[in-house]
Amino acid sequence: MHIGVCGFCEKRQSIYKDFDALELQNTFYDFVREEWLKKLREESKDFEFTLKALQIITHKKDSPTYRRYRSSLGNMDNYGNFRDTEEVNEAMRVMLSYASILNSKVIIFQTPPSFSENDENIKNIYEFFKRYRKNNIIYGWENRGKWNSDTLKEIFESLGIIHVVDPFFSESITKEMRYFRLHGKGGYSYSYTNDDLMYLKGKVKNGDYIMFNNTNMCNDARSFRKMIHEI
Repeated sequence: MHIGVCGFCEKRQSIYKDFDALELQNTFYDFVREEWLKKLREESKDFEFTLKALQIITHKKDSPTYRRYRSSLGNMDNYGNFRDTEEVNEAMRVMLSYASILNSKVIIFQTPPSFSENDENIKNIYEFFKRYRKNNIIYGWENRGKWNSDTLKEIFESLGIIHVVDPFFSESITKEMRYFRLHGKGGYSYSYTNDDLMYLKGKVKNGDYIMFNNTNMCNDARSFRKMIHEI
């Protein structure tokens, strides 16, 4: 079981000591320096990093998340929705390079509510993940748009990717290895209660990733990890 946080909520050495994994958020908003990634790898030994994929792959240019984007890759009209464009493919090439530097096993793709079910988006999903199918990388998709459950089931089973969900709001279609992102029951400022964590303990199993992504993530993840490892 991998219990961790989404982003550096404390000093890095504390993160490495207290948790099993960290999901890098910087890699969603913009390109990062490879020297920084190499430093993370060198200072953390065998610690596991997962990656949140660049928004260039998943989000179109009108997304408010681009307020934190400072780069200038190609034509922004070609960003998002897993489209087969030079910009999306270059962003994915960079993500695979990041994964190689960090020895990351998992890359997570989060799509916005606007990325809902239609023929074009289904086609893009299939073509993208078939194009980048790699035996040494596990891909996860956190979909926030409106999709039919049968369509999602077919996508995850056909492509062999992981259904990323918040377990307090959704059930994962993936049954073997699951990736949970916990965003707070009442929003990001929510702190999980002991009852919440007991409920979560009853839902997870060995091999799962349990990644806290609320403002109290470090304390909540530490409490949950202690609960899991109690004899």
